[in-house]
Amino acid sequence: MKYAALLCCLALVGCSGSYHLIRQGDKPSASTEILSRYLDRSGGWESFSSHVKVKVEIGDSSFSAKGILFYTSPEKYSLSFSRPYNQVLGDVYVTPDQLLYWGNGRSQMIFSASDTVHTPELLFMALPDWDPRDLLPFPISGRTTGFQVVGENSDSLGHRWVLGECGPAKHELMLDSGRGTISDEFVTRHGTESVRKHYERIYSVRGWPISTRVICSSASGDIRLTWALSKLVLKGADYITSIEEPSQQPPR
Repeated sequence: MKYAALLCCLALVGCSGSYHLIRQGDKPSASTEILSRYLDRSGGWESFSSHVKVKVEIGDSSFSAKGILFYTSPEKYSLSFSRPYNQVLGDVYVTPDQLLYWGNGRSQMIFSASDTVHTPELLFMALPDWDPRDLLPFPISGRTTGFQVVGENSDSLGHRWVLGECGPAKHELMLDSGRGTISDEFVTRHGTESVRKHYERIYSVRGWPISTRVICSSASGDIRLTWALSKLVLKGADYITSIEEPSQQPPR
């Protein structure tokens, strides 16, 4: 109930017009500048909320669920699904120190930052052995420590990559320097399967890049989990921005 009340208050005072869809820029952005736009959210965001639709595709089968994603600084995420989806998917709360899961007919499960968490054990679905922290729709999501850059290179196609580590997870980030965004991410974590994340429909909200469509896929590409974000509300230290205009709003 406390999350619902806060969301209502944010929506009432939200304002539009301080965001835009990110397009090709006039000059390339430096890697450090791009990373700063994404990773400094802990200091720049007080809270963020979004309606979400999650679609899971496993071979020829698929299902979708709706819910609300809520973020508070520093790096705390709450994901709650609407009825009847919550009966199957449960609720997730992620902080830098722990992951809490409850629902699906079971009592609350608590994992520490150093624990290996297996998504199939929580949801009883034929999903890859992903850690749920790596599936959140943000680059380097659910991180338990600071992100350490260990290298940077370019591939044969001219794509720029930043390689880094965050606790037990290794991240490879493909940068779109023309737009100043992260377009793809590969996450490898000890004891689980790697996940590829592709970021689309990226909006600049008060200078913060937020993707409203994120595709998480297996190494083979035959299993996908797709996020669609809508009704975004971002609260900073001295502003609240709400994306509500139908002409700009991504499909629901």
